[in-house]
Amino acid sequence: MITSEHDTHLPYFSGNVGKLATTHTLRNFALVLVDVFLPIFLLTKGLALYEVLLFEAFVFTLHATLNIPSYLLNARFGIKLMMSASFLFMFVAYGMLFFFDQLTQLYTLPVLLFFLALFNSIGEVGYWSGFHLDFALKSESGRAGSQLGTLEALSVSLKTIAPIIGAFFIVTFSFNASFLVVLSVLALSVVPLLLSDNIRLKKRLSIRKAVSFAHVKLSLVFMVEGFHNVVQALVWPLFLFVINFSLIAIGSLVAVATFLTSIISFLSGKFADKYGMNRVFRFGAVVNGSTFFMRPLFESVSGIFMIQSIGGLSSPLFKIPLMVTTYQKARNENIEILMTRDIYINLGRVIFLLTTVALVVLMGSVSGLIISLMIGGFTTVIIGFSARFFKEQL
Repeated sequence: MITSEHDTHLPYFSGNVGKLATTHTLRNFALVLVDVFLPIFLLTKGLALYEVLLFEAFVFTLHATLNIPSYLLNARFGIKLMMSASFLFMFVAYGMLFFFDQLTQLYTLPVLLFFLALFNSIGEVGYWSGFHLDFALKSESGRAGSQLGTLEALSVSLKTIAPIIGAFFIVTFSFNASFLVVLSVLALSVVPLLLSDNIRLKKRLSIRKAVSFAHVKLSLVFMVEGFHNVVQALVWPLFLFVINFSLIAIGSLVAVATFLTSIISFLSGKFADKYGMNRVFRFGAVVNGSTFFMRPLFESVSGIFMIQSIGGLSSPLFKIPLMVTTYQKARNENIEILMTRDIYINLGRVIFLLTTVALVVLMGSVSGLIISLMIGGFTTVIIGFSARFFKEQL
């Protein structure tokens, strides 16, 4: 079992874990204010849809590339130090978005987008690598599902209203107003983290273990999770925008799904602890994947609202058991599996985005996004049905 130098027994979210939970909740709230609208922001700046998708693919390529160095730096210098440093890069990234028009007068658009992607990637990877290490080390054996479900429920509760608030600021004022709010909340969110203890790993991380084929089947699941992330967070909102949904409508639909996710997140963790990760994962994957087949079939707001609600309820049943399994394996067997997960999930994101780019170029925006939604749903359903064949890893 891997332990850290600061190894206290922390039930649920007291002490250091409580500070991390507070930071995590506020940070998520800040980013969800505008995350769903950032691709739309780039569209308003003159980028074509396929160019926005290529930009996102480049971002996740950077994520995969920076993954291993980030984990090694966390192990070397401490989790708190590296997570705190990640906020500096996020401040720069959102500052660049705030001054985007001015910066385009000084730099060419490709150069500006390159550095925007770089700073955002360093900030995201630096934060999440530290978060995964900390939770894997501090979660309690046998209760990891409940703890992660509770943390996600708390985080998602604030995220429920974030898209509506973000849309309100964008529509009423401007994108810049929303970026300013993000920067303010990010500054607030880092405070609890700065008050926590710095945690260092006793064991040196092994790159060889991170890229080994010890968990081939689980790595395939991670790739499909990457597909699912892109469909849910990028392709679906872009599809709604392309078919002329307003920003307020998109924000409201995301908020509804997020609210339902917060309700089921806590329960899904308990279900996973009680009934087994594999069984809950299979059910969630099949139901959630099926919703992406049906989403393009609904044209009315009420129909889209209904299918979005089903997606919001089933998403945690798919994601939380998979994440809990990863944390448990990291704690009890191989801490490097956290690096493996991040490599393959980002590889999946890049592959799916490039596939979507090809579909959009060849078939047009609407048709390409519809096929992309269906491919994402199909792969999620297939991995759900297939999960019964690798219970030894999930």
